[in-house]
Amino acid sequence: MHILIICMLRSLIHQLWSSYDGMLFLNHDRRLSQSGINFKQIDNERHWDNFIILQAIVASVLCLSFPTLTELPIWDTRGNICCIFLHVVLAEPLYYWVHRLSHVTAFFQRYHWLHHSSAVPHPFTAGLSSYLEHLILCVIVGIPVLGTAFIGYA
Repeated sequence: MHILIICMLRSLIHQLWSSYDGMLFLNHDRRLSQSGINFKQIDNERHWDNFIILQAIVASVLCLSFPTLTELPIWDTRGNICCIFLHVVLAEPLYYWVHRLSHVTAFFQRYHWLHHSSAVPHPFTAGLSSYLEHLILCVIVGIPVLGTAFIGYA
């Protein structure tokens, strides 16, 4: 149940950023592109939530494979601090460098071009990636959570 709640919250945050991006009266001077999004781009990015669904499936499989993960407390202050620390120190820099490496010509032409194919940058464009990139992101996102669980502060 907690995996479903987390996925719903992540989808809500994505939707709020998308709504904010469309509010020209709030962000007209900070937009990357002044042109609007057409329906073709919206249709191309309709699978923006695939990475959230994939991460929910992987988390569910992990919970079924390791039953001790389901017995963890819902709130543990030490665990939250450890998870945030691992996220800031390991996951964010690792994701940054993996994303930078994905701009290398060979990887870009095979996988990463899809992420940059949108005419107008938009929050949903962030989720527009190949399956391989979604799997890599899933592993990187799992580092703080699993690291905290294996340390014992979950």
